[in-house]
Amino acid sequence: MIFAKIKNNLLDPAYYFSQILGLLSSSFLIILWLYLSKLKLVQLSNIQIILYFISIYSYFYLFTYSLIDRLAARLATGSQSFLLSPKSVYTTLFVKDYLPILVDNIPLIFLSLLLVIFTGVLPLNKLIYFIFLQFTVHLIYFFTSVIGAIFQLLLNWGFISFSFRFIGQTWNGSYIPLIFLSGGFLSFALFLPIFYSGIPFQLLLVQDLDYRLIINLFVFLFISFTMSYLLLARFKTHVQE
Repeated sequence: MIFAKIKNNLLDPAYYFSQILGLLSSSFLIILWLYLSKLKLVQLSNIQIILYFISIYSYFYLFTYSLIDRLAARLATGSQSFLLSPKSVYTTLFVKDYLPILVDNIPLIFLSLLLVIFTGVLPLNKLIYFIFLQFTVHLIYFFTSVIGAIFQLLLNWGFISFSFRFIGQTWNGSYIPLIFLSGGFLSFALFLPIFYSGIPFQLLLVQDLDYRLIINLFVFLFISFTMSYLLLARFKTHVQE
């Protein structure tokens, strides 16, 4: 299935157009922040700015998908055997709904990692740390989407999917790097369940992350997994009633 999707993407002109169009929007932000750097309004190198906005765009691109709607549509069938256990639900939802999105996102992820490696902005230990944090973020995004899908079904809240995409695109650092938040703004952002998605990319701007950012990341990983597991059990009971 994965290779078939990759093949279809490679043969589809619309796929290349969507990738290029997205990078054009990032180009505007790169030009803007390079200008701010020239004015000495931000203390970042040109290469840091370019790598940051190219790399984080893959997550902006991720939030444009209606993953919650896709997961809700699959869960709504109710009669499928994968509902027998949370583990099988995770496997089915990940393979059939989330993995195709990751495949679509491969060029952007590959491009960003290639540029980070080629430019040597991060030493090897920081590069491994960078990739590990991104992997963690993907897990949180998946579990959080499962939570959103179940709430959307149980409570019939159709706005959840839109809100998740909008907040994620706005607060994941795609416009303003999260390291520029301070004081009360940072304290508030640390409690947002979408804030985590921009954390790995701060390594491109600062070699040592604020410990609160890392705590935030793993707290939300624990919360998102636990809540999704409990809600899946509740959803199974709801379907059987």
